[in-house]
Amino acid sequence: MNSGAVSTGVETTAMNPAPTQRVIKVQDVSFGYGEKTIINRVSFEAQEGEFLSVR
Repeated sequence: MNSGAVSTGVETTAMNPAPTQRVIKVQDVSFGYGEKTIINRVSFEAQEGEFLSVR
C-alpha cells in the first residue's frame, strides 16, 4: 500500500460489488387469521433498486 492510500476494509471487485444501503428489513414476522397461520416467521430484506413481492 502506498503512503497516500486509505484502507476501508471493503473489497470491491466485479465479483464482489460495493455494498448497497439496506432499504427495508423484515424479520420473524408471523400472521394468522382465526386459528389458521398464514405467515410463519418470514424474514427478508431489500437493497436499493430491488423489487420484492410477497404472496
